[in-house]
Amino acid sequence: MKIQPDIVIQSLRRGAAKGWRGYLWMLKIILPVSFATFLLDASGWLQRADGLLEPLMGLLHLPAMAALPLIAGMLTGIYGAIAAMSVLPFTIDQMTLMAVFLLIAHNLIQEGLVQHHSGGRAWTATFVRLSAAVVTVAAVGWFLGGETAQPASHAGIAGPMAFWPALKGWSMDMAWLSLKIFAIITGLMMLMEILYTFHLIDRLLKVIRPCMGLLGLDREVGMLC
Repeated sequence: MKIQPDIVIQSLRRGAAKGWRGYLWMLKIILPVSFATFLLDASGWLQRADGLLEPLMGLLHLPAMAALPLIAGMLTGIYGAIAAMSVLPFTIDQMTLMAVFLLIAHNLIQEGLVQHHSGGRAWTATFVRLSAAVVTVAAVGWFLGGETAQPASHAGIAGPMAFWPALKGWSMDMAWLSLKIFAIITGLMMLMEILYTFHLIDRLLKVIRPCMGLLGLDREVGMLC
């Protein structure tokens, strides 16, 4: 198959445009949630809630402040959780446990409504997802070791003089995170457009068709998986 440069350039442009739109959509979630998390941490409200949340989070081998990213993920989806996690000082093990939890129980309200309109029971599906998330994280936490239960240091901001340096640090961190997200999203969209243009998607779907059959899924959802 002969590859024409003009077709490749057009595909890359379409992919870049789709990536830019997706990037802007993600920023509408990530930036507000991240800034709200920063303000809660800076004001000391997260530290005040530690005593109430620590027993529950302890069951999941997580510090009390992990409740905020989990709640954000359950309500707004994975991107809201990433925004909250990027502000607070978590260890790799702690972020791994939160990722496991949210991959099972994320965006509960919206997906619960979808399940309801599909004929299922939203409350039952939500309860099953939450239960599965709690049991899975509790089990995985034992394999990661006891360090995950130790809360990371987050003393907050002592006074107004420390607020502006902290805000500057948050701005720089979010700028770097936003840049990485832009590169990933745009790169993926450009790759997908190239695959579609040269009909490589159909070939990939043929390869993974047996796996989709074992999972009881239609071959068309293969690229989503």
